[in-house]
Amino acid sequence: MSRKRRRDVLRHVPVIGRDAARAHFEAILNEPPPESPTAPWREEPPAWMLKPVPVHDMRGEPVQWIDEAPHAAWAARAGKAKYELMKMDAPKKAEGQAQNDLPSWMGPQGRRMPLEELNHPANLMTVQERQQKGLTGPWNSRPAPDPAEDKMARESRDITCTVAPWWDE
Repeated sequence: MSRKRRRDVLRHVPVIGRDAARAHFEAILNEPPPESPTAPWREEPPAWMLKPVPVHDMRGEPVQWIDEAPHAAWAARAGKAKYELMKMDAPKKAEGQAQNDLPSWMGPQGRRMPLEELNHPANLMTVQERQQKGLTGPWNSRPAPDPAEDKMARESRDITCTVAPWWDE
C-alpha cells in the first residue's frame, strides 16, 4: 500500500482515547474549587502550610493564616484542562470557518442584518434613481452651506480679541 493511500485510509480512523481524554478534562473543569485550610493568627505561619497568606480584618490587623496552595493547584489543573479542550476543538472551528462560517469574534451581530437597514430606500434604489430624485450629488459635490453657520461666521468677524491684565478684569 502506498504511503499516500495509507494516510487517506487512516484519516477516517478515530483517535483512540480522545473521548476519554475529553471526559477527563471536562471532569477536571467540573470540580468545585477546594476549600483553603486556615489557622489562627500567630507571628509565624504553621509549618504544614505550603503558601501561607495572612488574612486581615477591617482595621488592617491580621486575623488568621490561609493556605493558597490547594486553590493554586486547582486553578492550574483547570487552566490546563481548558487549554487541552480548546486544542481539541480547534480543528472543528477551523473546519466550520472553512465552510464560510463567520468568525466567532464577530458575535451574533455579524450574522444578522436589521431589516430597517436591509430595506432602506437608499439600498433599494440604484445610483441613477437616487441622482434623479436629488438624493445624491456628483462625487465631488459639497453640501449646501448651513444658514446658521453662515450667520455665526459673519458675527465672529466682528469680534475682537484683546488681552487684559488680571487686575483689570
